[in-house]
Amino acid sequence: MQRKRLTSEDLSNNSERTRRLLYDLLAASYFRKGPPRNEQDMREWRYGPEDVGLEVFYLHGRWFGKWTWPEGTADPDSRRELVLLQVEQDGELVQVDV
Repeated sequence: MQRKRLTSEDLSNNSERTRRLLYDLLAASYFRKGPPRNEQDMREWRYGPEDVGLEVFYLHGRWFGKWTWPEGTADPDSRRELVLLQVEQDGELVQVDV
């Protein structure tokens, strides 16, 4: 099954269809339960999107993804992730740390 290519137009409006597509793409990119491929992937492979409270939302004309890692430092701010979701010319989704 070939995955749908994104366009800038896809990200230009707030729809449940777009939110769900972005959620699925972000979840597949960051959270894959199973054995890690290497030490660097350890955290990403240990948790699923539900475990970290993954949310995708639209604000001021842009799409964002956010989650909180359940473990790490005692400071919850250092465990929080926020990314801006953009699409490149070739249709690939890009996550930019905010």
